Amino acid sequence: MDEYRELNAMERQQDTNLWASSAIYLAFNGVLLIALANAVRSPSLLAILATIGLGAVGFVVVWVWNITAERAHAYEDRWIDRARDLQDRMRLPPAFAVWDRQGPEGTPARRANLLLRRMFLAVWGFVLIFGLVSLIMFGYGISWP
Repeated sequence: MDEYRELNAMERQQDTNLWASSAIYLAFNGVLLIALANAVRSPSLLAILATIGLGAVGFVVVWVWNITAERAHAYEDRWIDRARDLQDRMRLPPAFAVWDRQGPEGTPARRANLLLRRMFLAVWGFVLIFGLVSLIMFGYGISWP
């Protein structure tokens, strides 16, 4: 029974860690968006370089966020599977078992987290491409309409 409690506690702690780190990554993305809003206010070379830099940093930050979140989910799944195996071996009645086979109804929270990460990855990818195109246009003396 101690192993079962420990597996459940490990999964809960991993879930807490994931959401805490996601909040930090999200806040950092907000800071980068504020910096981007300030960078794009002028059509200078420095502003274009800042846009490229912010796009690259944002893209890498979200990529790292994605890696850490997927790794956290892998650990969660591993510990849940082991807890389910112990539940089955201990023959816990379904009314008392912590982990059932189907989970609660509705959209899983990990899907919302994934959607948020993909959205930011697309935003920073767009910013990076926009900055690179702007740099090329600046080099040729072409301005945005």
